[in-house]
Amino acid sequence: MNAYMSNMELEVTGNGIIADYYSKYPNHSSLEIDIEHFIKCYLGLNINYESFADSAKLGFLSDGETPVDIWRNGKAIPVIFPKNTIVIDRFLLTPKEYNRRRFTLAHEAAHFIISRMKKIEPDKAFFHSEFDCEKEYTFEELRKELNITERQADRLGAIFLMSRPNVEEALFVCNADTPIKIYSNTVCSAKDKEIIKDAALKMGVSQTALRIRLEELKLLEHHEISEYITGELHIGGTCN
Repeated sequence: MNAYMSNMELEVTGNGIIADYYSKYPNHSSLEIDIEHFIKCYLGLNINYESFADSAKLGFLSDGETPVDIWRNGKAIPVIFPKNTIVIDRFLLTPKEYNRRRFTLAHEAAHFIISRMKKIEPDKAFFHSEFDCEKEYTFEELRKELNITERQADRLGAIFLMSRPNVEEALFVCNADTPIKIYSNTVCSAKDKEIIKDAALKMGVSQTALRIRLEELKLLEHHEISEYITGELHIGGTCN
């Protein structure tokens, strides 16, 4: 059974870890965290790039015992990687998968930290997969896909890539500290979308990921959609 762990606990821990990492490696302090350096030098984990036989799998944190099927010489063979090795699918090395590779690395690093935070069971293997809405999943596959630990790893991984200080600094650099407005929890102006786009680029994350993170950090200024219609679109008419 998973130990209770609040979002605030993950937030404080994740921000603290990144602050400590930057204090120990000031030359690597930047808006776009060097996630591979963080994993290798700060966490002491290894990173391997391989081709998973299961195309749904993107990442894997090895426990030194659980095999994973890897393509080798045209065959899918089970491979047991050394404990505390993060294995990432090789196709994520392509330039267009840059953001997704960084998130997958951060997700697996988060599993390593969460297993230490819970201290319930020995470190075990974790897979990071993408949910396929067209695939027929077994009950066990769905249970794993929706497992709370996966959601926690997603959240902590996002914190590693977008710690509060880094997000606030990126917004300041791109926006001179002017609040980003969101209307009816959904709509942003074209100007604010450009700010989010620029900030995401500086942090090495997707715009969608940063938008979600801004909401989590309560860094969006909420307004009614009527303000967007009149103030941004400048429509509404004047006839009686």
